[in-house]
Amino acid sequence: LKYDLTRWGYAICANALSAEQVQIVRTAVEEQAEAERLVGVGHLDGSHKKVGDQPNQRVWNLPNKGDEFLDLLNHPLIDAIMPWFLGSNFSLFTMSANIARPGTSGIYMHRDQMVMAPDTTAHAYVLNTMWYLTDVSEEKGATRVYPGSHVQNVLPVDINHIVSPILSGVSVPYEYEAGDKRLMNMLQKGTSIPAAAPAGSCVLLDSRTWHSTGINTTKETRPVILQSFCRFFVRQIENYQAILSEEVKAKLSERQRALLGLPSFKPGDKGHGFAMYNWPGINVGRIRAAVSKE
Repeated sequence: LKYDLTRWGYAICANALSAEQVQIVRTAVEEQAEAERLVGVGHLDGSHKKVGDQPNQRVWNLPNKGDEFLDLLNHPLIDAIMPWFLGSNFSLFTMSANIARPGTSGIYMHRDQMVMAPDTTAHAYVLNTMWYLTDVSEEKGATRVYPGSHVQNVLPVDINHIVSPILSGVSVPYEYEAGDKRLMNMLQKGTSIPAAAPAGSCVLLDSRTWHSTGINTTKETRPVILQSFCRFFVRQIENYQAILSEEVKAKLSERQRALLGLPSFKPGDKGHGFAMYNWPGINVGRIRAAVSKE
């Protein structure tokens, strides 16, 4: 896994979840999504969709929506990979589900850290884990990736086309036309490929890697849990201190609290909220003492 992440910008861990775990988590995702839809709070994501396509459904803030999702924070793969990739004191960036429904379009090609400054290929800020809750094939909309694009100066010809050729260099002229085969032959580095894998697999994706949700041309839905982790200095997308219920906060383990960016409440600890260190004085408010003039 570490070799593949370093070399290709993504890796696939087979059998990360058992068949029983897949069934439990998939049921929780689909029932939560259906309930949110019925009560009018479901996020039906029709952006980048063509007329006639069914919208994907997003389910956000999964740690707040069932022990099945909290259990995924305890998966040994996290502690095996995240400290090596992101350094110590990493945090949960976001944890959601994406249920891809049948259609004829994906979303635009992108890199997850392209909106983070400075945008660089020198360091990854985030590592994504995608938990497959069904067999995910190219036909069912497997995430498409450009292997090796995480450490190269490359750009898709057309970010709105998920199988667009990828070009080297940033000096590609804006007036480039697909019919210019000479320029294509000089610069083309290949096209995206589907990260297809059976149910229970976990796909690890470097935030620098160009990728996109694939096109689900089947008649089935494609539920996947998207669990992303970030370096300690990166602000989380989901503010768990604000959006987790008190009931959920009360049952979190110390490890889970740390991953979610919540204050620690170890025995004898007043609870510190600093992301990386528990330095003396962090919990003290305004105090004054006379300073000797001698």
